[in-house]
Amino acid sequence: MSPSPKAFLKTFCHSIRVTALWSLPVFLVFFLFIRAWKNEENYGAYSNCAGCFWIPTLAHDLWLAALFFVLFGLGYALSDRRFSVRLLKFLFRLSGVLILIIIAADFMVGDILQHRFLWTDFLRFSGDAESGFSVALAWFAPPYGKYKAIAVFLFIAAALTACFSGKQHKKMAMAWIVLAALCFSASFVMSKFPVRYVHENVVWNVLEANRPDTRTRRVSEEFLRAAVKKTETLAQVCEQRDHPSAKTNFIILMLESWSSWQSQLFGGDEDWTPLLDGIARKNHYFTRFYANGFTTLGGEIAIILGAHPLPAEGESALMLSDFRNESAGIPYIARQTGHQSAFITTSDLSFLSLGDWLRNIRFDVIEGSRHPFYEGMKRWQFDAPEDTALYARFLQWLDRRDAEKPFIAVMLTVSSHPPFINPENGVNDFEGTFRYVDKQAAHFYESLKKRGFFNDGVLLIIGDHRTMSPLRRGEYEKYGERSFARVPMIVAGNVEMPKVVTEPFQQTDIAPSIADFLGLEVCFNPFMGNFLKKEPSPPEYILHMRGDERDRVDVYYGENAVSGYRLAGDESRWLEKPPPNSDMVSAWITTQRFGTRLSPARQ
Repeated sequence: MSPSPKAFLKTFCHSIRVTALWSLPVFLVFFLFIRAWKNEENYGAYSNCAGCFWIPTLAHDLWLAALFFVLFGLGYALSDRRFSVRLLKFLFRLSGVLILIIIAADFMVGDILQHRFLWTDFLRFSGDAESGFSVALAWFAPPYGKYKAIAVFLFIAAALTACFSGKQHKKMAMAWIVLAALCFSASFVMSKFPVRYVHENVVWNVLEANRPDTRTRRVSEEFLRAAVKKTETLAQVCEQRDHPSAKTNFIILMLESWSSWQSQLFGGDEDWTPLLDGIARKNHYFTRFYANGFTTLGGEIAIILGAHPLPAEGESALMLSDFRNESAGIPYIARQTGHQSAFITTSDLSFLSLGDWLRNIRFDVIEGSRHPFYEGMKRWQFDAPEDTALYARFLQWLDRRDAEKPFIAVMLTVSSHPPFINPENGVNDFEGTFRYVDKQAAHFYESLKKRGFFNDGVLLIIGDHRTMSPLRRGEYEKYGERSFARVPMIVAGNVEMPKVVTEPFQQTDIAPSIADFLGLEVCFNPFMGNFLKKEPSPPEYILHMRGDERDRVDVYYGENAVSGYRLAGDESRWLEKPPPNSDMVSAWITTQRFGTRLSPARQ
C-alpha cells in the first residue's frame, strides 16, 4: 500500500532536514581540512619544515569544531514543551551556525585575498560594500565559479534549515556531544605538538586570529615626551643640488601586487614579467627594494607622502585621514617646483575615502573609475576598467595637457588585485594576470618612448606591495623575513645613476629623492635614502609594517639583518636582537605614529 501524499511529504521534509543538518559537519570538515592542507603546502614549504603545520593547525581548529558540536548537541537535547526552552535551543543552534559562518568567511577571504578574516577589516570595509562586493563577485569567475556558487547556496540553505529545525532528538544530541568530545580530545593531544615558528598565528583558528592585538594601546605622556626628545637629536644632512633638473617630468607607475618573486631579474623563481625585466635591463633597477606596508594603502602613503605607513596611536588600522601633511610628499614637491601634480587610476576613489585624501593633500588632477573616458567599459574589482583603459586615458591626458608646464603624475593599476582575474579572458589565473600586466605596462612604456617622454622625463615602475599570498618555495630561504616586503623598482629616463642599484632602498625614499633631483633642499636622516643620483645614498634603517602580525614593525639594517618591534603602548619592545642605536629607532617609530597629529601639548 503506497503512502498518502501527506505522509510522503512529511517523510520528504524530514529527510531534507536530516540531510541539511548532517551536511554541516561535512562543510566543517572540508573547511578545516583545506585550511590545514593550505598551511602545510604554503608555510611548510618556505619554512623548510615539511609536515610541521598539519597537526598544529588542526589542534587549534578542532576545539572550535568541538564548540560547534556542543552547541548543536544542546540545541537538540532539551525538551520542547516550554517556549523559553525552545528559544534557548534556537539560540544554541544559531550560535553554532554563526561559528560555522565565521569559519566559512575565513575560508573565503583566505581563498580571495590570501589572509585571514579579521573583524577589524570587516568593520573597516563594510562602509564600502560596493567595492567589497565587486571583489567577492570576482571569486565566482570561471573556471570554478559556478561550482563555488552552488556550494555557497547549499551551505546557506543547510545552515538556515538546521537553525530553524530543532525538535528534541536525544540520540542525535548524544551523537553531536560524542563528536564534540572526540574533537576536544584530539585537539588536546595535538596541542602537545606545537609548531615552533615565528609566525605561529597562521595556525590559529579564526576566533584566536581575531583576538585584540597590542597596537591599539596608547602611550603615556611621559613615554611620548621621551621619544620626541630623543628624535630631536637625530642626525640630519641637508642637501641641495647645484644643477637641478627642475623641468623634468615624473611618472610613478604603481603596479598592483607586482612582486619580486614573479621576476627572475629581481630574484624570483618565476618568469611572469619578462617584458618589464627587459625594460629594467635597458634602464636602471634595484635588486633590494622594499615596500613599507602590506597593502595598496600603505604603498600610497609611503610613495606619495614619504611617510611610514604605521597605524596611528590607539587605532587598529591605517586611516588615510591620519596622513594629511600638506608640506611633504609629491603634491608639495610639485607646488614648490612649478610642476602640476596628478593622481590617475581606474579604481573607485570613494573606497576608504581615497578621493577625499587626495584632495586634502592638494593634488591638482585627480581621476578615478567615474571619469567619462571609461563610460560603457566592462568593470572589474573596485569598479575599475582594465589596465589597458588606464594607460589609454593617461596618454590622452598627456597629449592634451599644456606641454610647457612640467608634471609629476602617480598612476595606480587595479587589474592584478586579488583574486587575479585576467581581463583578457575573465578567468581566475594568477600567472596569466601578471603576464597581462607585464604586456600592458611594456606597451605603455613604448608609447611614452614614441612620444619622446624620456628626453626630459623619468618613469618609475614599482610594486605597491608584495602579493597577499604565501611566500613561494625558496623565497624565505633566500631572503628570510625581508621576503614579506620585496618589490621590484625600475627607473627609466634621463637620469644619471647606476644601471643596477644593489644598496637597499624603500618606498618612502621616492619623494625625497625626487625633491632633491628637482632642486629642493632636503634634510636626510638615517630613515631616508636618496637614489636619483650618480652615487645613491641608502637609508640606514628601513621600516616594514607587517601584515601577518599587525602589531609588529620590522626594521631592516646592515646587509640582511632584521629586528621586530612590537607596538604595545608603553610596553612596546624589541622581539629579537635590537638594531644599532635601538633607542633612537624605537623613538622614531613612536613619533611617526603621531605625524602631524603630534600637537604642541603632547610634545
